[in-house]
Amino acid sequence: MLIEVWRDKPFVNVRLLGRRNLGVATAVNSILGLALYGTVYLLPQYLTITQGYDAFQTGQTMIWVGLPQLLIFPFIPLLMKRFDLRGLVCFGSVIFAASCWLNTAMSPDYAGDQFIFSNVIRALSQPFTIVPLSALATSLLQPKDTGDGSAVFNIARNLGGSVGTALLDTIVTRREQFHDFQIGAFINSYRPVVADRLQALSAVFVDKGYDAVTATQQAYAQIKNSVRENAYIMAFSDAFLVVSALLLAGAVIVWFCHRTKAVPGAVAR
Repeated sequence: MLIEVWRDKPFVNVRLLGRRNLGVATAVNSILGLALYGTVYLLPQYLTITQGYDAFQTGQTMIWVGLPQLLIFPFIPLLMKRFDLRGLVCFGSVIFAASCWLNTAMSPDYAGDQFIFSNVIRALSQPFTIVPLSALATSLLQPKDTGDGSAVFNIARNLGGSVGTALLDTIVTRREQFHDFQIGAFINSYRPVVADRLQALSAVFVDKGYDAVTATQQAYAQIKNSVRENAYIMAFSDAFLVVSALLLAGAVIVWFCHRTKAVPGAVAR
């Protein structure tokens, strides 16, 4: 019985990637998967590590990535009938990239409220990429190949998200170490500005009842924590910059697809 099922339903035909539209759209979809899953990973991590947000506070910030999409999705099928699918995907990718670029110059004061604008822009851009790209991928396939084409296309998004999340986590870790070293090189007690800061912090701890030695140690620890916090913020900014650059690359790559019109039932499932 199992052998008969295997014969009737063989492995997904990955050779379909040789079809230009499916192959190019799948490559772009993997980039979009990286961006979609990557930004959903980066934002909560940033808020937890640098701002000390709990799950509820993070959810209040992340909700702005989802709700605005409900306003756009109903109009996407109409736009797909009137405009080049490649143009819609390109437009969505560029706006998505712009929303990530808005998060590339963060500071210690950058918390949940400061993400609302970029999250809304991100939410409005995503419907322009998801549905039109799916239609573009399968529009030139034969009906018998649509199932396999859809499977390959969707696998690419999940694969891109998995690889992208791991890649972005590595970038944050490496760049945090780099920025920590770069900033730490300028932190020494022989610099007047550092000496003044240490003296001021030590005085604060002395006023709280610490002895002079402990107060100095606490002052050094607070400066170290500040350096690490800023290093993490800069690392997350670098990660958002990488996502933005990849999305711009995807916006260019999608134009290698053949121009097609949206066909009912051609959207990948």
